[in-house]
This record gives sequence, structure tokens and C-alpha cells, in this order.
Amino acid sequence: IAGDLSLDASSLDPLKQMIKTMAFDIVSSSVDVSPEGVGEEPEDGDAEVKQTRKKKAKKAKSKKPKLVPDMFSEASSANLGKLKKMLKEATIPIPPVIYSKNKTSESLEGALEDLLAKHGLN
Repeated sequence: IAGDLSLDASSLDPLKQMIKTMAFDIVSSSVDVSPEGVGEEPEDGDAEVKQTRKKKAKKAKSKKPKLVPDMFSEASSANLGKLKKMLKEATIPIPPVIYSKNKTSESLEGALEDLLAKHGLN
């Protein structure tokens, strides 16, 4: 700023210090300086916080847990693990749509095998 005003670099130091202390005083004070009272907290702020917490807790309790089908049986999970490991080692990404389209372990297994075949690995 001093260069823009064609002043000495140290000539604005006292003003900078004064502005710095004024800003610190404003930030550290809890008094609202705006005429509209924008920064004021309501007197019953604790009651409002408690009400919002109760509402959030009630919403969380009202949500039903989603039922996830058991998609992997023990026999096919080993084969699926091998297929996933092969895809990972070949740096072939598994698109999420494969999981959403293939809900059973057998169809997922087939989709992963098709993905390997598509990339020339079988």
C-alpha cells in the first residue's frame, strides 16, 4: 500500500498497528456492534439447541435400517475374492454398476469373469 501511495515503507507502521489492535478488540469482544443486532444470540439459545438435538435424534431413531441381502455365500465368496484380486492386480477397475446390476453372487461372478474376458484375461 505504501508503494502505491508513494510513501516510505515504514510510514504506515503506526497506522497498521492501530488498525490491528482495533480489529483484535472487535473480534475479541462479545458485544454486537451492528445496529440491526445480526450477531446477537437469542436469550433462550440453549432451549433451541436442545430442541434441534431432540429433532435430529428423533429422525435418526425413526429411520429403519436397510436390509442388505446376503449376496455372497461361502462357496462363491472365495471365487469372487480371487476374481477381484485378479482384476486389482491387472489394474482393471470394477465399475459400481456391476454390483448394482448383479444382485446374486452367481451373476456377479459371471459379470466379473466377463470383465476379465473383455480385457483379454481369462
